[in-house]
Formats: sequence, structure tokens, C-alpha cells
Amino acid sequence: MNLEERLKIQKNYSYLLNELRTDDVTDNLFSNNVINHDDLQRVHSKITDKDKVRSLLDILIRTKNSFGPFLKEIESSRPDLAKKIMMTDVSEELNKESCGENTDRSSEIQTAMAQYTEASTLRGGHNLRLRKSLKDITNYNAHMERKDVCLQVKSKHLDTKLNNLELNEEDGPPIKKRKISEPSPILLNELKDPGQRVTVLAKVMSLVQELEEMEIYEKKKTTKAEFLIADHTKGVVLTVWEDDFDEIKTGESYIFGNLSTRHYKKMVKLTTTPQTTITPIANIQSLEESENIGKIVGAFVEIDKKCKNCLKVIAENNLVTRCPKCNWKHRTELLLVDIQAGIRFQAEKSEIKLTIFKGPLKRFLTINSRTDLLLTAGDLEDFLINLSDVKLQHLSKIVTKIERY
Repeated sequence: MNLEERLKIQKNYSYLLNELRTDDVTDNLFSNNVINHDDLQRVHSKITDKDKVRSLLDILIRTKNSFGPFLKEIESSRPDLAKKIMMTDVSEELNKESCGENTDRSSEIQTAMAQYTEASTLRGGHNLRLRKSLKDITNYNAHMERKDVCLQVKSKHLDTKLNNLELNEEDGPPIKKRKISEPSPILLNELKDPGQRVTVLAKVMSLVQELEEMEIYEKKKTTKAEFLIADHTKGVVLTVWEDDFDEIKTGESYIFGNLSTRHYKKMVKLTTTPQTTITPIANIQSLEESENIGKIVGAFVEIDKKCKNCLKVIAENNLVTRCPKCNWKHRTELLLVDIQAGIRFQAEKSEIKLTIFKGPLKRFLTINSRTDLLLTAGDLEDFLINLSDVKLQHLSKIVTKIERY
């Protein structure tokens, strides 16, 4: 790691000891050759979680080019933690380190020159070795002066680039201030591989998953919500984490920079990352929602219970359930619940397969006073199939609204 990366880890060291789970990151770091087998064994040999994290951090700090892969692995399981590390300001510490280094070197030069003057006086100035030392010192001093000039030029160049990135006042200021390189925009129907970093221009169509706050034993962890966004080629679900939720509105269009692709139950989804930028733009052309009236003739409901500690899907077991990943035990009734329903919908003479996420489904069941069905997949499937005619709004086979007709 370079100095800036080490300082970011150092400032978050205590937080990482308490929040990080090494099992979430070590295997992939080993698979990607960031750490070797000895490093992996050294981490696993520790008994407590804190000792495992401490061992891993000590290894990574001494390992070249380890910060980026480490942050990527954290992001996959704890995007809030990755964002905290990425956004940590270490400019003051960097300045102190730089000033301290220059001061120490300046002191060395002054001491060496004083020694040369004293030796020259005693020996008549004929000591060739000391004269050579003075020449080396003078050359180094000139090199440092040139380096300072280069740094000033680079600083001015960076300021110019940042100013050029700002939008005009009439266009509205960029919502995010994190100016980093972003991939070129692509269309939503071009999304393919998981783990891609992408930039898209899209319109926010609807909210498919309300804001959900996740807590770990009375300690706030993070919040998330899910939106359906669309361009003129396709609609895709976007997971929005933490403060990004307040920065977008339904019906508005944005440039979403540095999103990450995910595959979830055979569906491509997008998620914000610590580097995501969200910039409002004039409304773009997008697909429109379709509206149909008909019957639900088939249904398949998946209810996933998730560990509150690591968000892994786990199988419930009586009143108490143990997570196989982080080994925490939970009261089953307090596990996080994620619901997704697949339906076969028959309108007139055609039949289509659609997906309903938790948000529209929960709103529909709340209106019909049947939120109790959110706990049992079989009962919810029976309820949906036995409904009389319903009216659905959908886009790209994703239901945005369901109501009785």
C-alpha cells in the first residue's frame, strides 16, 4: 500500500477490528494472488475475530497494490464499510508526512554543509571526498527544488481538471463531489458480466423496495432501497445504499457513474458503490410502463431469511437459527426478510411471466390487510392464484404496481 492507503487503513483500524469479518475477504484475496498461502494460514491460525483482522491488516499494509482488491472484497459484503474507508480524509496527515520528510532532509543538508566548512577550514579545503559530498548534496537539493515545482504544476493542473468537471450553474451542481475516472456510458441492455463498473443514463421509474434500515444488535449498519430505472432499451433494478437514497427522485433522469453490476436469481441488477456519482440531467427517452388487466394463473414465491450480521441467506430452524457463514445465532423472527415472486399472468389470450419485488407486493397486501402472508410462501402463492381479475403495471417484465380490478 502507498502512504495515503495506509493512512486510510490506520484511521479506520479500530473500526475495522470490530466490524470486518475475515472470512468475507481472505479466500478471494488468496484466489486473486493478493496474499499467499502462508499469509492465509497465518490469518486462519488466529483464534479471535479481532486477531484475525489484525493479522490480515498487518499483511496487507506491507503488500504492494493490495488496497484496491481489499476494498473491492469488502464492498461485496459491506458496502457501507468500504464507503467509510474510501471517503476517509487523510490530506492533513499526508501534508504532515511530507513536511516532516522535507524538514528532516533540510536539516541533514545543513549539518553536512557545516561539517564540510569545518573540515575545509582545518585541512585547507583540499579534501576531495568532502568536496564530492557537497556536490552530491547540492545536486540533491536542486532535485528537491525541481520536484517541488513539479508538484505545484501538478496541483494547478488537478485544480483545472476539477474545475472543468463542475457543471454550469444553470445545469445544477453535481450531487457528488468525488471526482474519479468513470467508464463511458453504456445502454442498459448491454449489461452482462457481474462485477462490472458501469456508467448509465437512465430515468427513475418507480420504487420497488422501500428504504430498509439494517441493524446489528442495536448498532446501525446501513440502509438501502431499490428503484426500477430505464432507458430506451431496458429496465433494470438499482440498489441504492445509504445517503444516495435522498439524491434521486422518481420520474427524474440522472447520469449514474461507477455503478456495479450484480447477478441475483438469474437477473442482472445494479448497485451503487462508494465511488458512485449521481448527476441530474434533462429527462431522457425511456421505455414506458405497460398496463394490463387479467388473472394470475401461476405463482412461485421465494422468501429468503438473511443473517443480520453478514446478510447471508440462511435456512430458518425453529425459534433460533445459526448462520453457517459468521456462526452467529439469531432469533428467527428477527431475521431480515427478502421476498420475490414470479407469476404467470394471463391477459386476454396472451400469457407472460413477470417478477414482483417486495415493495409492490407489500403495498398490495397492506391495502388488502394481508401482510401476514409475507411470512409464508405457500399461503402467499395460494392467495395470488385465487385472486379475481387484477390490474398490473409492469416494465421489462418487472411489476411496479398491482391492484384489484
